Amino acid sequence: MSGWQRLWLVASMLVAVAIGALRYEQFPTQEKIASEHRYSIFFWRDCKAYFQDMDAGRFKRDSPCSSYKRQYADQSLENELEAYKYKLGLLPERQFQWVATTLGYWLGVNLASLIILFTVRWVYRGFRPKAV
Repeated sequence: MSGWQRLWLVASMLVAVAIGALRYEQFPTQEKIASEHRYSIFFWRDCKAYFQDMDAGRFKRDSPCSSYKRQYADQSLENELEAYKYKLGLLPERQFQWVATTLGYWLGVNLASLIILFTVRWVYRGFRPKAV
């Protein structure tokens, strides 16, 4: 292996580590899906309590739920469990897509830098004196 090939290999690995580090937070996991699910359940239960308080005439507080209709809030609470199961079923596919996208970014950066390298090399060779 020549020095340029070794340099390319090291730079390629550094790019892979950088892209992986930048995209790590976006990797879909069961824990993230469960966290989103807990947030949604908490929100829609709070909306249900808001509408019950409104019916009882206890108090009318400002709530993000005031922009929803009661039926929508009740239906959303019921649909959340199904949505959770559906998202868990799609988890392996989403993880595969994450890996494929990350590899695509890595490949794209390497391909772009290779094109730039060949272009600079071509221009540089154009300025060399011609051999007689």
